[in-house]
Amino acid sequence: MGLAGSGSAHRYPPRVSTKTENNRLVRFVDNHVSEPIVAVLYGLSAIFVGVCGLVDGRARIALIVVGVVALLLAITSTFIRERLRKRRETADAEDRATLSRRRYQILDKELSPLLQLLAETMATSDPATRKSLAGSLRHSVVSAAASLVGENVTEGTRANLFRLHEEGGVRTMKLEPSCFSGRGDKSRRVFVDGDETMHETMRNQYRFVKSEADTSLMYGTYLTYPVSSTDVRVHGVLTVDCLRPGDLSKEDDVPAMRVLAAIAACAYECEVDPIPGGASD
Repeated sequence: MGLAGSGSAHRYPPRVSTKTENNRLVRFVDNHVSEPIVAVLYGLSAIFVGVCGLVDGRARIALIVVGVVALLLAITSTFIRERLRKRRETADAEDRATLSRRRYQILDKELSPLLQLLAETMATSDPATRKSLAGSLRHSVVSAAASLVGENVTEGTRANLFRLHEEGGVRTMKLEPSCFSGRGDKSRRVFVDGDETMHETMRNQYRFVKSEADTSLMYGTYLTYPVSSTDVRVHGVLTVDCLRPGDLSKEDDVPAMRVLAAIAACAYECEVDPIPGGASD
């Protein structure tokens, strides 16, 4: 789940019971018999029964039979549609309750500790302690990314934080020490000028690849988000990846990455901005 709180179909699809879904008649009514069709069935039943008084013999019997069948179909369809509606309302209410509980868990268990650590870092005047707290904050951000982004993925999410370095006019982004969390091994990638991720990061843009074409990689989908204070003040990039294409969702996971990348940027700024009380690091 991301932080959008949308309760989208990607995470919480409408549900009816398996027993109900497996009933062929119920599936047929659900997929093909709309309210206008039910109204037509009621209308045809009334017409056939009304017209049968104008004829006799086999024609009359046929009209009565057709009218009764149409009425039974209309009543059955109405009953099935009403049961499906109530089941879906119940399922939707359960999904909203689940989403509400998850929102609370995100705020209380994931974001609150990060923000408390950020506040402590910003309030610390000792340069060495401030730098140490900033490092702990970045590590906590990466751990939160592995937990929050693609949280329903069975195999887990891998998260890495890369820091931007500029030496002799050459730019690289290397893994920040201890800033790896989640599935498998840490990334050994070094981003350089010419890489698409480097290009998008320096443009202060995220990059989402739903299905990675290179099968030699350790993942099938990934998302990168720039860690930046302004459009021109870029510190690095926060990345997450999962094994299977489609495990990550732009709608659900980009908002979470946006928040976490912003907190990581604050951690970097705490190392370079003036220390409270007028001292500098």
